[in-house]
Amino acid sequence: MRLGLKTKQVLGVTFVVGVAVCILSLINLVTLARVSLEEAKARNEMLASFILQRVIAVVSSPQQALAQLRADPVVRDLLDATSAYERNVSYAAIVDAKNVVVIYSPEGEGNLESQVLEPQSSIDELLQSGVFSRLRALLSDRPFEVQQTIILRSTRETFVVIRIGISMLLIWQYLMEQLMPVLWTSLTALIVAVIVSLVLSNWILRPIHILKGGLARLGKGEEGVKLDLPPGDEFADLGSSFNTLSAELSAVRAKLAGHATGVESAVDQLEDAVAVLNTNGELVFANTAFRGTVPGLADTAEGAALGDDFPYRRLVARVLETGESLGPLAIDVSAPDGTVEQSVTAHPLSEATGRPMGVMVVARNLSYLHHVESTLSYSRKLAALNRLLAGVAHEVKNPLNAMTIHLELLKQKLRASGDGGAGPPTIDAPPVMPHASIIGAEIRRLDEVVQGFLKFSRPEELLLQPVEVYGLLQEVREVMAPQAQAAGVTIVNECQPSVPKVSGDRSMLRQAFLNLALNACQAMPHGGVLRFAAGADGSRFVVVEVADTGVGIDPEHMEKLFDLYFSTKDKGSGLGLSMVYRTVHLHDGSIEVESVPGSGATFRLRLPRAEVPAPRRVA
Repeated sequence: MRLGLKTKQVLGVTFVVGVAVCILSLINLVTLARVSLEEAKARNEMLASFILQRVIAVVSSPQQALAQLRADPVVRDLLDATSAYERNVSYAAIVDAKNVVVIYSPEGEGNLESQVLEPQSSIDELLQSGVFSRLRALLSDRPFEVQQTIILRSTRETFVVIRIGISMLLIWQYLMEQLMPVLWTSLTALIVAVIVSLVLSNWILRPIHILKGGLARLGKGEEGVKLDLPPGDEFADLGSSFNTLSAELSAVRAKLAGHATGVESAVDQLEDAVAVLNTNGELVFANTAFRGTVPGLADTAEGAALGDDFPYRRLVARVLETGESLGPLAIDVSAPDGTVEQSVTAHPLSEATGRPMGVMVVARNLSYLHHVESTLSYSRKLAALNRLLAGVAHEVKNPLNAMTIHLELLKQKLRASGDGGAGPPTIDAPPVMPHASIIGAEIRRLDEVVQGFLKFSRPEELLLQPVEVYGLLQEVREVMAPQAQAAGVTIVNECQPSVPKVSGDRSMLRQAFLNLALNACQAMPHGGVLRFAAGADGSRFVVVEVADTGVGIDPEHMEKLFDLYFSTKDKGSGLGLSMVYRTVHLHDGSIEVESVPGSGATFRLRLPRAEVPAPRRVA
């Protein structure tokens, strides 16, 4: 059942007020329960202390203690007063070390003296437990105890224990008495909120109802629709905009009348796949993107029935059955260039009389959206890193230069002191010079780190041009040949000259492949095979593989593989793979890695083609 705006507003206000009332009531209940338990604990601990003092005063010897306690009227009166006048106490007792009752109050409950009184949980444990544990305890009929233990000094053994049982049901009754006024107040507030929301909804939602009616009329094809809203109303500007839009829409409809061919041509140029089917499941119209996405549809003539392999057959049937739009739904479609993830929406088409005419299916390729989102995210991160490193360069480079200058001056003074210059030498120069050299080397290393940061974050101006993949890989093979031969590595170029060209900056791509080849040779210290391969990936990309038979990559290193300055080599800079990742994404491509430790690694670079084949048109 569909709810109106007025009903939704009333339900929304009621829900918000009800949730607030419930939360506040629960907080009040939890707080009041904790305070009541703490109060009961404090009061009964004080009473137990009074009883304890009397027991100590009465008992003269451990051998006659139990008889003296039973004979003392004051002790019994204190126990009776505790159980009779303390509102939360269910019993008060004195037991020996084996929990045998010496004195029990109230006396009328089955004469428990000389019987075992099973120990109960301490109220301290209840107070230290969680909120819900305390609430569950309050709803139970089990008592919790406040205890005072008397220990013999001579043997350090328990002599007697004073136990006061606190009834949770009595505390719960007290809480309910305290909460009743709060509950009545909350109910009153809820009723007032519902009444106020009903009154306000009529006044607030009136302009929205007018807008809704106007949109409904406009959706039915009515022309010249105008909204009559009061000039001082908050929606007056929206009403004016609606009237302007209605007039422009009427003009556009007049211009488009009789130009169905032009509209069909415009739809045919959309990147989204669009198709129209009649109620019999026959193809009425399909744009170029739709015919290129769905297998077997490229040569299907308009008016032909679609088979059971049509990927949206169930979706179309559901829309025809219900008469309502469905989607967007995520559907994987087997396209000629691989599986494509699509967001599909289906809308029913009907005549002016309401009779169904067919279904329009709109499918959007989500892989392009994911690619754009990934590119935007990387661009934002790169811009933030660039701003950070500009500050790093400013703050670090100047102190490094100053340190270098003063270090050279220090070396000169040390040399002068060691060569017997004027004045007595204050420093033995030869032992100090190696330390100064180490400081200089570390300063240079830090300067290289800063330069690496700047090199990674500096914006690059891409010189995009068609790049022949075979020739580029062959050039990398020739450059790496001496180093590979020294390491016992055989480089194999399996790429064919017929592989499509990619759109990219040749020098940046060459450096990226050199970095991958260098890493692969270093991963094969005992020799192996470095393999280059490439091939078309659909109509838009080319995949280039760089594979080795080296030591492989540990699984825990895979996620950090392209992180700046991450390296598993002792003397690695951590820049090579980061620069490869950066170069691939600057070219709107992607990179993925597969590796099995001990069996080598394979890097796959997905780069855009320089020449994308034109889509096939159906006459």
